[in-house]
Parts: sequence; C-alpha cells; structure tokens
Amino acid sequence: MKALQICFSLLFLSPVLHSQVNYDDVAVIINDNSPISISVGNYFQSQRSIPNQNIIHITAPTIEIIDSAAFEALRVQIESYLTTNNLTDSINYIVTTKGVPLKVDRTNCSYQAGAGPFNCTTVESELTLILSGETNSIGSSSPTINTYYGDSAHFSRSIYDMYLVTRLDGYTENDIFSLIDRSGPSTPVNKISNNFVFDISHVPPGDAAFYDSYMSQSILSVQNSGWNTIYHPDTTRLYDQENVLGYTSVTYVASTTPLNYSWVPGSFAEIMNSQSDEIFNNTAPTADQSLADLISEGLTGGHTYGHPAFFSLILDYKILFDRYTDTLAEFNLAESYYMATKRLSAQDIIIGDPKTSLVIDNVASLGTIESINILIGPNPSFGVLNIDPNGVNIESIEVLNNVGQRVFSSEHKVASKFQLDLSELSKGTYFLHLTTDQGDYRESIILLD
Repeated sequence: MKALQICFSLLFLSPVLHSQVNYDDVAVIINDNSPISISVGNYFQSQRSIPNQNIIHITAPTIEIIDSAAFEALRVQIESYLTTNNLTDSINYIVTTKGVPLKVDRTNCSYQAGAGPFNCTTVESELTLILSGETNSIGSSSPTINTYYGDSAHFSRSIYDMYLVTRLDGYTENDIFSLIDRSGPSTPVNKISNNFVFDISHVPPGDAAFYDSYMSQSILSVQNSGWNTIYHPDTTRLYDQENVLGYTSVTYVASTTPLNYSWVPGSFAEIMNSQSDEIFNNTAPTADQSLADLISEGLTGGHTYGHPAFFSLILDYKILFDRYTDTLAEFNLAESYYMATKRLSAQDIIIGDPKTSLVIDNVASLGTIESINILIGPNPSFGVLNIDPNGVNIESIEVLNNVGQRVFSSEHKVASKFQLDLSELSKGTYFLHLTTDQGDYRESIILLD
C-alpha cells in the first residue's frame, strides 16, 4: 500500500459528481383502467426521469389472468403506440406495472406430463417478441428460442431483435414504491457481509438430485468470485437470514410462514414455488409463499413462473449469478435475467427496475450518518482529492477498488482541510471510506488518467 500523502491548506472544493444511467430507451406501460397502475407508472417515471413520449397508456382488464383475445387487444395498443411514435427501434426495455394483466390463459394451464402448459404464458414474456421477426411465435404451441440466452454482451434491440420486459409489482402500492426506491443503476453492495442463499426444501428425491446438481454450478461460481454462500438442502425451509443479496429456492410443499430475511438493496431472487393463480394479490387465497411476499420483506428484483415450467425451460442459475454479480461489466437486472432465460413466449415473470445493477462497496452496510457533511472534490479527479472534514474529526481513511479490495489505508487523524494523493492508482471507480468521531462517511470517487 502506498504511503498517505496529505497537504494541509485552505482549498477550493468542487461539488461531487456522479455518473448517470439514461432511461431514454425505457418504455412504461400504464393501464388507464387501474389507479394503481397509473400511480406506479407515474412514480417510476418521475424517479427515473423517463421521457413523456415513452409512457404507453392502454385500456385493459385489471385482472391478473386474461385470455388470448384480451391479450391481443392489449398487444395491438402497445405496438400501435410504438410504431406511431417512431419508438420501435429506440426502445430497448419495456416495463409493465401492477394493474396490467400478468398471465395469458389460452387452455387448461395445469401441468400435463408429455404435453406441458405451453399455450399458457405471461404477458411480459409475450411482449418480448412484439414488432420482431418472431411475432408468429407469440401464442404458439411451444416457446421460441431466446436469442439473448447465454450471451455476455450488453443488450441492444438492434442486435437481438427483441425487447427486455420486466414488471413493477407487489402486494401494495407502498411495496412497489419501496422496491423502486431501493433499486437502480450502480446500487452498492458489500462483498464481505452480503450472503447468497441456496435453499432446496421438501423436494421429491428424484427432483432434489436434479436441483442439487443444477445449483452446485452456480454455488461454486459465486464462491470462486469471493461471495458468501449458504447452502440448505434440508427438508425444511431456511428462515431468518441477514444481509441477503441473492436467493434461490425450490420447494414443492406449501408454507405461509414468512422467510423473515433482511434483504439488501439490489437483492434478487429466483423461486420455484409461486404457483398461485394470484401471485401479487394478497386478498386471494394462497397456500404458499410468492415472490410478492419477498418484495414486501425488502427484495429488489426477482424471477418466478406464471405457470408450471418444465426442467428444460427453467432459468440458468449459473448464468444469472455470473452476470448480475459481474460488477466490472455492470450487467443490469434485465440483461442478467434474460441472458439466463432459455425461451420466450413462455411462463417467465421478471420483477424490478430493468436497469438495476451492482457495484462493490464494502462499507455499504455500515451506512453514512446523514448529519456528516464532509466535502470532497474534485470528483472525478486526476488523483489528488481536496477533503474538508467540515467540523468532524477523521480517524482513519480507507480506499477500496471496484471489486472490494483495499488499495489504500491510513490511521492518520485529521481535523482540518487536506489533500489526499491517490495519483499512483489506476484510473477507475473507487470507494472512499472515512471513519470519524461522529460515524462513518463513504463516497464513490472516480480517478482519471
């Protein structure tokens, strides 16, 4: 580690600058027949500065499950708006909202060995194919291949001829607003304290062997990347876990007991036990946990199935975990889930802000005392930072790189303005952690050549 170089002086301090991710390629679908759809859509638009022209208003039933005719009426409205407003090729992401229908029931959607519920799909999975070369696959007797599956590049409709479609949903309006508030690009996560939970419980022996083998690949990958993992192949669910970032659950036995997890911002889940007809309706009778239960606890994003899915079509766990935790590439939530999704016009439901992504900040769980107002600048800089403690006593300084490694530290106590010279570090994003007599202060900093 290089020695701390500080110079005490009266300094001009520039405001801290942050990079912004643009939402101009995100369209939001609002069902004008649903007050909660209007409310959620408006809130998401305001929080992400989405252009007015990207808001698609439709009229549709407000129930979760619709038939083929109702879906086609919904689809025509969306396609017409995109083409009329010349948005077909400029939109990469589509976000539906609570109050927009969720599932399409074209036939008997119960599991049929040897046949499968292929005519029963989700609205979001069908919308991925609108205005594409695969429109004939919408509502067909079998799902179509996802051209983005297994890829490792950032998404563009111009390359993959599809849309990435996610949904903003939960039991209540407040649940969804909270989900939006704890999500978004470059969400900081703590690699030291955050946990990945892999839970197989109450699964028949034959299926348990399949899932054990399927999960083991992603568990090993996550461990090799330096994350904490908890594997629970017991016959009971695993409850009461702290600092959960990733969660995968497979269970065939009903339970209405809450998981009681503490979820960190940016957290994501894959669950195979949301088979209820009304996944996001907390007034409907249900015998099992659904994705909405986890959202109400604090989950940021997730994936489940609107109808039973065959083993051959389930999400590729390893790809999902590899992509979403690749904090150097910063693949977003929608990219990560769709790179792990094998088929479209299928049963998949993906919840969350599509552009949520993770960055490593190993002081993230410590929090920052809001009353502390240390001034740091310029940011970005060429390596020399001007720091004004502004009335607090700095007791230690630590700098972490974007994969959580400590690259600089000092126990030097400082109470007046000084310069911190980091010019020997390579260009990139770092995390400055200051321990003070009033609490912890942290800031993302960008170093230039």
